[in-house]
Amino acid sequence: MSDKSGTGSTHSLRSQGPADKKAEGTGTSRKAAVIWTKEEETALLESLLGALSSSGDGGFKAPAFNAAAEDLKKKFPDQRGAVKTGTVCKNKWTSLKTLYNAVVDIKNTSGFTWSDENGAGIALKDDDVWVRYIKVSIIQRSSNTCTQCHLFWQHHPTAKPFRTKGFSHLALMEQLV
Repeated sequence: MSDKSGTGSTHSLRSQGPADKKAEGTGTSRKAAVIWTKEEETALLESLLGALSSSGDGGFKAPAFNAAAEDLKKKFPDQRGAVKTGTVCKNKWTSLKTLYNAVVDIKNTSGFTWSDENGAGIALKDDDVWVRYIKVSIIQRSSNTCTQCHLFWQHHPTAKPFRTKGFSHLALMEQLV
């Protein structure tokens, strides 16, 4: 059995590619973080929009994310942070879908309003309703075939950034999801 430890490894355990040697003096190494600008996020979504017709019902496949990564390299030759690969683009897409779903939940929640500029528009930092929404909500669901109601506890931590700001990618995401 060979030694599979990370000692002397030049690759990150979490992603492909060479590890960042900045932490070399500490005995650990890690890969540089990926840094996304709003413009790069928009370019990713526009690239995926172009691939939407070939995505089918199962969502985007690896070739769509790889093509998006190539588009990003062409449009943004001086990207900050780690290289944006197809896998990185897929992870960003997943993250943006999570944020989109949080916005949809806010829009569909009784008592909240939504503004593309101001998000939920909750001005007071300690607004009790917003704090309770972020931490825990009780949802009552009933079945048409059952006379019994069920209570569910639901957390909305991904909605937190939208208390006073909108989601700049909402229109594009609505086309893609």
